[in-house]
Amino acid sequence: MGRTRQGSREARGAEAGAARARLGRPSVPREERRSNRVVTFLTDSELTTLQSVAAEDGSSLSAAIHRILAASLSRRQRR
Repeated sequence: MGRTRQGSREARGAEAGAARARLGRPSVPREERRSNRVVTFLTDSELTTLQSVAAEDGSSLSAAIHRILAASLSRRQRR
C-alpha cells in the first residue's frame, strides 16, 4: 500500500547522516584558538559600562571584552 512510515524514516536518516558530517564549527588554526581563561572582578559601574558597549555593538559581553582587550594589547605592542 505505498510507502511505509519506516521507509520514509530511513530516507530521512540517510539524508540527515550526510548533513551531520558537515555540522559544527570549522576548525581554527592552533595559534588562533582561544583556550585560556582570565577571571577578574569589576565594580558595578565598570560592568554597566561594558554591558553598554556590548549593547551598542550588538555583541555579547564576552565578545566586547575580548575586542577591547585585543585592541589594547595591539596598541601596546606597537609602542
